[in-house]
Amino acid sequence: MYDELYEFLQQWLSTHFINYLDEWKKAVEERPGVYTKTQRDKMQIPAETLIGLRRTALGFVSVAKYLLHQPGVQYVLTEKFNQDKLESLFGNMRQMKGGHEAPSVDEVNAQMNVARMKTSQDLRILRGNTYNKQAVETLSVDDTPLMKKKQKKDKS
Repeated sequence: MYDELYEFLQQWLSTHFINYLDEWKKAVEERPGVYTKTQRDKMQIPAETLIGLRRTALGFVSVAKYLLHQPGVQYVLTEKFNQDKLESLFGNMRQMKGGHEAPSVDEVNAQMNVARMKTSQDLRILRGNTYNKQAVETLSVDDTPLMKKKQKKDKS
């Protein structure tokens, strides 16, 4: 059953879906009438999004094929495929640079180093319900009371 479903999905994504995107673009380009480039661009998905959709569809097909051919793997939970963490990381990096939309590779590397340094200096939470109990390192705390200061006598 999974092989049949995978074959259907592979065929649909790699052929029908990709062809649909190509036909959409072609239909907009060949549409009769006098339209400016801006008007035609608004009739279709942006080029960057089309590239992303193609890569996502073909990448998913490759990943699913690889996973389903691993011993013991009977299905793939596609809902677990997302890039939220990656988008969050790059969103934080853009904010660190004042909303810079297109950081260079060098800027990303520098910001990754800063992020690593910040997280390596964080203190782990040792109490409460918000930590991973297995990852907590032991921290020794000395409970010995401090010596009390002698109070000054009031001379009034």
